[in-house]
Amino acid sequence: AAAMSVSVTRGGTARGGTTARPTRFRPHPATRVRARRGVMTGGAVASAGGSLEVDTQQAEYAEWRTGKGLKSPNVEVAYFGEADDTVMRYRGVRATSEVRAGDVLVELPRASCLVLLDDADLPFPDFCTGELWAKLTEKNKWALKVALNLLHEVHLGASGKFHVYIQQLPTDFDLLSLWSDEELLMLQYPPATRAAQGQRAEDDEAFALVRTHSPSTPVEKDALIWALNMVRSRVFSGRLTDEATTKANLLPRALAVGTAFAAFLTSQTQEGRWVAVFVMLALVVFDSKDLDEGEEGSAKLAYVLMPLIDAFNHRNMAKTEFEFSSQAFRLRSPAAYAQGDEVLISYGALGNDELAVRYGFVDGDNTSDTFAYEGLLTWLQANHDPLKRSLGAAPDRLTRGLREARLESYVSMGVLRWDGAADDNLMWGLRVLMATP
Repeated sequence: AAAMSVSVTRGGTARGGTTARPTRFRPHPATRVRARRGVMTGGAVASAGGSLEVDTQQAEYAEWRTGKGLKSPNVEVAYFGEADDTVMRYRGVRATSEVRAGDVLVELPRASCLVLLDDADLPFPDFCTGELWAKLTEKNKWALKVALNLLHEVHLGASGKFHVYIQQLPTDFDLLSLWSDEELLMLQYPPATRAAQGQRAEDDEAFALVRTHSPSTPVEKDALIWALNMVRSRVFSGRLTDEATTKANLLPRALAVGTAFAAFLTSQTQEGRWVAVFVMLALVVFDSKDLDEGEEGSAKLAYVLMPLIDAFNHRNMAKTEFEFSSQAFRLRSPAAYAQGDEVLISYGALGNDELAVRYGFVDGDNTSDTFAYEGLLTWLQANHDPLKRSLGAAPDRLTRGLREARLESYVSMGVLRWDGAADDNLMWGLRVLMATP
């Protein structure tokens, strides 16, 4: 397996952030979107009364990982913050000894992961119907397939191979998609409101598909939404081959974050939004064009839940190296950590809009952050005297220059970077509007 560069901005070091997602929340210097039902850590509220339960659960989880052949020589799951602080206490990963940059943090065999191949036949006909599975394949509803795979394991209970892993997962989320429309309006930020409403619509559609094509599947809507949120925040995707030595560079798809997120916000279809989100999210996605010659034919796209690896929180860093093969997955440390430190990785170059919607927190030191200014062109036309003069001298700048250059949408909803600078496309649009005739 070959190392990959993964730029991850996901959930550990939340800068001055917001958190709705308990296990991705880093309290200092982080800011919550709001506290709603309490911080759920490892399936239990992080309270003084529940500390013994949490300790017992984590001991069982550590024993389970050892039995699965998972190796983590320098790190262990830990809780940070005061035991009786149900708002600021959170779960992450602590260094049990010195960690150097490049050290292997976690190595786990494929058998210890919950894996679903993209082209897999229905793996649990006793849980859902072939009709539903075929419909999901037809509509490319990969996220719902993976969610059902997780829910099937939940349904197996203590007899399932992943029961201990599932028991320590968060039991609750406080994502924007779970807010009421009235609460979303209080954000005073339409792009995030639309994104949250779009995610809610995806949840509704998913449940309707299950009820229509597999009414006997024993899953309630709340459980399905929980599983979908697990998929959105924890699933890794890559191509597996039958050769253990196959090179597999995992590449982040968080390209041109501001523009990509603008595409997500303006997409006319739910599928279009999913495509854009899949590009931007902290899912580490394999790019098939990097396969060696003759390799692609045997590569199989897989969606993977990785125990322990999914417990690392995020810091805005350049990259995190991840090695991915058919036999094992290996995570390397992006930085050096002293014994006792929280060990953080990077999820990708994600802005705070994406982080808030998909993970429930924002990062106060996020140099990948962008802000979508809806109605920017309308505001400029009404309030910016230099633009008024420019359009007065050449009115066709709007009807010809801007539209022919296909830049109108970038000015109508301008994207600003974390430091206040304009996105490149917005800058070109402003140049078209403001240039001397």
